[in-house]
Amino acid sequence: MSVIALEKWLTLNELAHQMGCSTRKIEYLLSQWRDSRDPFPSAMILGRRKFRQTEVEAWLERHEQMRKEGAA
Repeated sequence: MSVIALEKWLTLNELAHQMGCSTRKIEYLLSQWRDSRDPFPSAMILGRRKFRQTEVEAWLERHEQMRKEGAA
């Protein structure tokens, strides 16, 4: 079983809290990248938008919006 399958789905507010940013910033990224070949990662689950933090972090790194520093 993969790590992704075990990861909890986060709400917009939970993701913003975990990432240390506003919900508006996430909503902006969702709207700006909606029609691209690599849209901001999210899923609609029972009518509510959900996110996986690892997918969001990978997306941010690919789009040079996040850089990890120091040892892991």
